[in-house]
Amino acid sequence: HMIGQIDRYHGFVKILLSLVYFITGVIPVNRDDEKSRKKAAGEAAKVLKEGDILVIYPEGTRTRTGEIQKGYPGVAKIFLRTGTPILPVGIKGVFELMPPGKGIPKIKRIVEINIGEPLYFKEELEMAKNLDCNSEEYKNLLQKITDKIMEEITNLIK
Repeated sequence: HMIGQIDRYHGFVKILLSLVYFITGVIPVNRDDEKSRKKAAGEAAKVLKEGDILVIYPEGTRTRTGEIQKGYPGVAKIFLRTGTPILPVGIKGVFELMPPGKGIPKIKRIVEINIGEPLYFKEELEMAKNLDCNSEEYKNLLQKITDKIMEEITNLIK
């Protein structure tokens, strides 16, 4: 399964994309709608608890510059909710293969995929059990996990 953004599309394209998402098991999310984000997180947790694999891009969108972007706490939130280990993956060459705004990929480009060791934040998971998810301490915990994930991904694309 994968979480996919659907909020940038309209009309026929949105209907077609919704159908493709349904058929392929993509969990749709509108990043600007809190209800949609919560629903997607709930579905993601369910998928993981059933033993399935979930792909999430922690940056939330494709890079516009070719450089790694800031990570968002969605992956960390789902980890704290499920305790499922996180497998960091670094992908190099996609920006060169198909830069934003291009409809057709460039030919003869190499895409390299590097897979890191599973990340399991045992200490943070235990700490989170005693925290209110709206507290500043919980948010700091999410940021700590997110920073570590992004650091691992950055190391995988060097």
